[in-house]
Amino acid sequence: MDIMGIAIANQMDNRRDVLQYPDGPLSPKRPLTPAASGWDTDPSSLENCVDGDNTSKTGVGSTTVGGAAVYGYVSFDLESVRNVIITAKLEAHSSASTTTCYIENSVDGTTWYPVHANVIYATGTATSADVSYSTIVTSVHGRYFRIRFNVGGAATAYGTLYTVSAYDIGD
Repeated sequence: MDIMGIAIANQMDNRRDVLQYPDGPLSPKRPLTPAASGWDTDPSSLENCVDGDNTSKTGVGSTTVGGAAVYGYVSFDLESVRNVIITAKLEAHSSASTTTCYIENSVDGTTWYPVHANVIYATGTATSADVSYSTIVTSVHGRYFRIRFNVGGAATAYGTLYTVSAYDIGD
């Protein structure tokens, strides 16, 4: 193997070491631990969104709001400031208004910034039988990141996560 091949192999090994879900195919050193906040009823079984299985999912989180509002968050701690690629598969819908989701990042866990100015996921109203899922891929710099669930008007809004992973991309 030439020097370029060795460098590429080492780089791939380094990325495998920080894959962020427990017991996944590459068995990372630092798994993600999700935490829910801001919901009337938190999504249950949050460990299902970081287990590496694209078919398992969390329970449904829900919140009833009287107008446009954030209706919940699911946050993740990367244990140190990193540059990562985030992938997430999720569902979001409401009884009467459009739902949107944003990825936000933070260095300190207190001050949060949107990763993109644009909505990363949007859906019209739907019953749970009509809901489809969306897959998100984006880059983040920080120690923390979270998925923010918003609803555009008075409604009961819902959210479910199938899988969330973070891949270290270095500086």
